[in-house]
Amino acid sequence: LANVAWACSKMRSALAQEVAEKSSAEALDRPLRTWSPQALVTLCWASAEVKHAPVRLLRPVTEELRVRPNDFNDVDLATLVLVLQKDKGWKPEHNSLRHLALARIAREVARRPLPRTSRMLRLSDESLATGQLDV
Repeated sequence: LANVAWACSKMRSALAQEVAEKSSAEALDRPLRTWSPQALVTLCWASAEVKHAPVRLLRPVTEELRVRPNDFNDVDLATLVLVLQKDKGWKPEHNSLRHLALARIAREVARRPLPRTSRMLRLSDESLATGQLDV
């Protein structure tokens, strides 16, 4: 299901936003621990790619990162940083949710070697270097 949403977004299909929304709703109807981190991040990416921020999905995905951090690999987390960029459809009222997720990701970077994620954080509009994230 995540791959279908990814493909629709990648092809810029007219149905991409609808597919991403329905796929995210399906994910939220089941225990997220039954989804791989890659699938969860792919669903977030599919939504963000069509400028529809994955607001409903982000808090549970961030919780999954807290509960099973080692299951999320470097590519998963680097992709999630990309999803969290302001230009991916996020509204100002979602800043605290974005900051919470970015702070969780930054904690993982501090805890274990994640070179891609570390680079994405440095390049992101919420860079740790600017002191905007409290880790």
